[in-house]
Amino acid sequence: MTKVRFIMALFLLVFIFSTSVVFASDSGPAQSGLATGPVATTVQNSQGESSDVEELEEGTLPKSTEIFSLDTGASIIYANNVFGYASDNKSEYRDYSNPNRYKGVKSIEDFITNVYVIPRVQKDFFDFGTTIFSLGAEGNIYTNNHAKTYSKYSASVRQKFGNDKHLMRLGYEYIPSYFVRTLYDRNSLTANKYQMARFDSSALKLKYWNQLNDKLSWWLRYTLEKKDYNNYFEERDTLSNQVSLDLGYKPTSWLRLNPSFSNGWYNAKGKDDTVFVQPDISRIVYDVGLSLGFYPMGSRFSYTVGYDYAYTCYTTSHNSVDDPYHAGRHDNDYDITGRVNYALKDNIDLFAQYQYSLKNVKTQAADPTYEPEAILGSVKQAVEMGVKLAF
Repeated sequence: MTKVRFIMALFLLVFIFSTSVVFASDSGPAQSGLATGPVATTVQNSQGESSDVEELEEGTLPKSTEIFSLDTGASIIYANNVFGYASDNKSEYRDYSNPNRYKGVKSIEDFITNVYVIPRVQKDFFDFGTTIFSLGAEGNIYTNNHAKTYSKYSASVRQKFGNDKHLMRLGYEYIPSYFVRTLYDRNSLTANKYQMARFDSSALKLKYWNQLNDKLSWWLRYTLEKKDYNNYFEERDTLSNQVSLDLGYKPTSWLRLNPSFSNGWYNAKGKDDTVFVQPDISRIVYDVGLSLGFYPMGSRFSYTVGYDYAYTCYTTSHNSVDDPYHAGRHDNDYDITGRVNYALKDNIDLFAQYQYSLKNVKTQAADPTYEPEAILGSVKQAVEMGVKLAF
């Protein structure tokens, strides 16, 4: 019972912490809700979406016989461009030439504190395999940009079968009131056309994992996600369907390869506005990635390097006069990641990670002197150091 009380107390502590973080930092409009993807405080893909700890390959889950178990961790991240601004935006912000455009922005760079906890309960309800229930709570505190602080909550159930070589997972994830950045509100009746854009995100996730043999596994994921923006930017409300296929290959004891491919369809409310044309962020995303893991024999250190490329095609039927930021737009996103992990003990890992992200944007501009890509492309770098614990 001591372990159970500890797990419950720790989860409650992080839950209260992450919840208080949101309410303490929410300086946006009362009618909150919005989206383009939270800045990741952990491994991040080119769409700016962080990898859920629960979404890591299922084969890495500890083969514990304990009914109760817990994953938790904390880290500090330095990010040099938390809002994904282009060089023109950075100059404008530093010159203070258009302060309304940067409402809620306290600095371009920031330090972020991340903490999460995932308690699990597992039991053999069926003869064919173990059932695992889990909850998750995560808090992300931005040192300078308090409005950017956010939390994430999740719940999932897994079912193992076929001698633990197969697994199905159903999960739900919720992110309340995430602040993207200050955006231009073309519907505003006030002199100030810039408002803080926020969204609520709800995602339903389905996953199938299969261990083919000692060296090869694969997993297929489907995500249905809804992002609901605040009243200033309801045209950005988005419903998306995302499918991804991953492969895990371990040719030797010291090397692991993980190629991946995903495809996402994002349908935004703005595409339905035909009388009063609104910005339409509807798009299709193709993403390919490859990570290499190195595990030297006899060493407590392990190393991972990864590369990810995403091509985004905006599908709006609006012309470049009505919607210059999205008409004919194509994005190319590149991410390079390096990570070092040190196993301090069997249940304690220390890690350090570096990530470089580049976004190139091309659009169709009606006026050749108007180049929206000058404020849409960006370069971001982030360094993270932290600890992970398993009980």
